[in-house]
Amino acid sequence: MTNKIDLTLIPADIIAEIRATAKAVWPNIRELQDELIEAELNGYLAFHSADFGAAQPAKASIVAGAMDPGLTWEERASELQGQIAAYSEIQALDTMDIPSEIFAEMKRKADCSGVGYYDVELDELNAAIDGYRYVYRDREKVRPILDLLVRMEEIIGRECYQNYRTNHNIWGEWYESGKGHSSFRDLVTFIQDGKAQKHQSDVADLQREKLVDGLFELDTNALSIFRAMTRVIEMLEADYGFERPTAVR
Repeated sequence: MTNKIDLTLIPADIIAEIRATAKAVWPNIRELQDELIEAELNGYLAFHSADFGAAQPAKASIVAGAMDPGLTWEERASELQGQIAAYSEIQALDTMDIPSEIFAEMKRKADCSGVGYYDVELDELNAAIDGYRYVYRDREKVRPILDLLVRMEEIIGRECYQNYRTNHNIWGEWYESGKGHSSFRDLVTFIQDGKAQKHQSDVADLQREKLVDGLFELDTNALSIFRAMTRVIEMLEADYGFERPTAVR
């Protein structure tokens, strides 16, 4: 089967190594040895004749990453092509809607150039881009209903009660106030500059870009309160004819 392959293009020690491996993997089965040898020789040639195209600047790191000693030449060639494709996709990403400094920070955090794993970098970048666009869309939805959301959160936030306190009388009636009443104003947590900050009041003073990220922390869980309220308003619009205010805060 190997007579179709130009063996002069492959170093003798590589050929010998491939043949020895094939014999070790398939002892006494010549046909399977030949198949493995052919696949490995073709893999070697594919690896060393790969067209890097737009990935030429990253050739060294891609080659180094693909030369995993635990891989066969066929697997190395496949890995090489995958990293070339991933690098090219990264260069072709459409990020015109993302501020350059934000995308630069995304690339800094996702950077895998040192090890040549551009498929991992591509996945990280796509996740970051999708996350940015998801938040941006939510922030745009918040803009015209900011005042409404702030007032709704104020009402919801004041309807929090401590479970270990008695909120009902012996007849099962709810204490609205007075004896046994244990309501409190829940704190809204916002992520600002990468740090969690709690606000009990004056959330309306926050930029709308920050407001949409507000959370009610519930033990080990959290409720994205402003996103949830936005979804409720969208449901009211779609199913009940609610008309949101047009005034922009």
